[in-house]
Amino acid sequence: MTERLQECHFEGIEGLPCNWESYFASLCKQWDANNKIPIVYHSSFNVSFLSRTLCTVQYQDSNKYGKIFRSLSSSGLIKEASIIEPLPIPDELLKLVHTEEYINQIQNSNMKIVQMTGMPYLLLFPNALLRWNIITPLKHHACGTVVACGLALKHGWSINLGGGFHHASASNGPAWCPYADIPIAISTVRHSTAGQIRKVLVIDLDALQGNGIAFEKLRHRHNTNQNIHDRNICKVDSGDPSPSHLSPSDQNVKPLSPSLFSSSNRSMSLLSSTSTTPSTAPPASLWDEDLDTCILDMYNGKAYPMDDISKEGIDVKVELKPHIEDEEYLSKLQGALVLSMERFGVPHFVVYLAGANILKGDDTGRLGLSAEGMRARDQMVWEFARKLHIPICMVLGGGFVRGAAEATANSIRSLLEGFRLLG
Repeated sequence: MTERLQECHFEGIEGLPCNWESYFASLCKQWDANNKIPIVYHSSFNVSFLSRTLCTVQYQDSNKYGKIFRSLSSSGLIKEASIIEPLPIPDELLKLVHTEEYINQIQNSNMKIVQMTGMPYLLLFPNALLRWNIITPLKHHACGTVVACGLALKHGWSINLGGGFHHASASNGPAWCPYADIPIAISTVRHSTAGQIRKVLVIDLDALQGNGIAFEKLRHRHNTNQNIHDRNICKVDSGDPSPSHLSPSDQNVKPLSPSLFSSSNRSMSLLSSTSTTPSTAPPASLWDEDLDTCILDMYNGKAYPMDDISKEGIDVKVELKPHIEDEEYLSKLQGALVLSMERFGVPHFVVYLAGANILKGDDTGRLGLSAEGMRARDQMVWEFARKLHIPICMVLGGGFVRGAAEATANSIRSLLEGFRLLG
């Protein structure tokens, strides 16, 4: 396996509009430095403010990201000076998906932060303290995904050592997923490339259903005045995602322009000026393309969130039984990748959510893979992208139990060495 991987190479996309990198460069430090590699990390990824509480109350390792980074650094593969550091994601990007009301609430309301973290005692803290120690780090995560997607366009591959908030949607952010980083990143990629990078395949291999990403796609698919947003109303007996199932609070979300859902209309308007790219954030409408976004989601069908409505937004849906092990899992993944090609064709870009909560012993994901199985999973996805000559951006998603950081670092190390990504 290793010998075969050593022949693999990833290359960036050529022929993109002039200055396509400009907006991505504005979101991080030293984008163009010669010593930089397409790995994104910021020391504030770790929510150290709550590290002891998370370990004892929620059994979560909030220092996972730092452990992964230090493991890769200690092996000599990467250096602190060579990684890309993202800034906090600006509100102009958040507005591509999220309502202004939600953006204000998640930053200024302790109750909203409690809903996001599941930690009621945070109501006792000053809001400024929570903003600085919880919200700002998560903003770095979200911006890291956007920056990483830009780096993948440039280098052919990238890894954000964080991100993957796949439960977030326009007006809600449960389960430590405050911002819809993947839909935002996809919008930014499409806009910055003037629509040349249009078809995006999202491979969500977190053990939990990515209901936020699928629900945003579903919301745009229906494109009615009664838009679907709130994650709390996402399970109904019939599974029918029609507007009749919406709660009154969802009726207030601003509808999108129907003309923007036409592939031909969107492509014509964007490609009419491909010599430069706008210096502003991309318009919110660029996440709207139902046919141009394919979601492959493999998850434990008996675990959170069991969101029946958002399942309608998944193109290749693989519901796994609890405690599935390596061989069966990898066989199902291989079949799902083939099926995504049959249904979607060759994508222009892959966003890969590589959750570590598939590991045996993770009580959240409740699957049964070994660390070696996780490594094989990651290599299968990267090999899929390499064979098709598609840029791939990997984000980490969930998985915070003891041993998850080590398993993730070892898998990333295998990718870097096996595919000779660092030369």
